[in-house]
Amino acid sequence: MARGNIYYLLSQVFLSKPSYKLVTNVLNKDFLYGISHVVDDDRGVKLLRRFAAKFTHDKEGYENLTREYEALFLSSGARYVRPYESAYVDYAVLDDIKSMYRAARVQVSRLRNYPDHFGLELWFMYYICYSEAQAWSKRVKDVAISYLEFGKRFLEKHLMRWSDGLCNRIYNISRSDFYRGVADITKGYIDQDYRELKEVIKEAEDLT
Repeated sequence: MARGNIYYLLSQVFLSKPSYKLVTNVLNKDFLYGISHVVDDDRGVKLLRRFAAKFTHDKEGYENLTREYEALFLSSGARYVRPYESAYVDYAVLDDIKSMYRAARVQVSRLRNYPDHFGLELWFMYYICYSEAQAWSKRVKDVAISYLEFGKRFLEKHLMRWSDGLCNRIYNISRSDFYRGVADITKGYIDQDYRELKEVIKEAEDLT
């Protein structure tokens, strides 16, 4: 699965209440097999496989999963994890996030959540990956490399600074292997993607 597709799928877990389509995409055997060969630790994959083996795709199953989502990600939730960068770093990050969104031509005013929501930051990485892929398809190498560098900078300035803290909190607090597993995979994927991104940029620059 392409980088952008992974970021998009992970973003939807944090932005949206669980639906049949979302849950089945996360539990897809091909996705779990692929991601297990990307992240260093497959603990999250094992949790999701365990969840998949027990989960019943019926009304009660989705109601229970929805309650867990609300408990973790809605401000009224009993185990609210505050999925906003400003809660883990400081409010000063908001201006820089908005500035980076605007630089990538994302209309901040149309965002449904605060710009520092974890799901939106993951979605933004998907958007950057998509824009990079479009540039490569048009054979505009300089633009493609600039998107690679932009994504690396966003990881360094934002997601890398707080994703571990949030994902560890979800892993420790959640009562569902679904959210514990996704949190662990997300943490591992961000770290691995950053390491690989540095190598890809170096290789791309050597070709210029």
